Amino acid sequence: MSTSPVPHLNFRGQAREALEFYAGAFDGTVSIRTYGDFGMPADLPDAAKVVFGRVDGADGFVVMAYDVPGADSGTLQG
Repeated sequence: MSTSPVPHLNFRGQAREALEFYAGAFDGTVSIRTYGDFGMPADLPDAAKVVFGRVDGADGFVVMAYDVPGADSGTLQG
């Protein structure tokens, strides 16, 4: 059995745009689920943010991304 690391990127509201960019760059397919898809009420600000995002490229490239809940645009503090 072999394993391959998969980068998992964290964003502050830009995960969808990043995933769409990588899908175009690597001829891939995007899978996105939002916080709302998992039950967050639609009227809350984070409901449309990405909780699970993945790009599967034609050549085996894979990247995952999500939006940090409660975080607006800008840099993350670590």
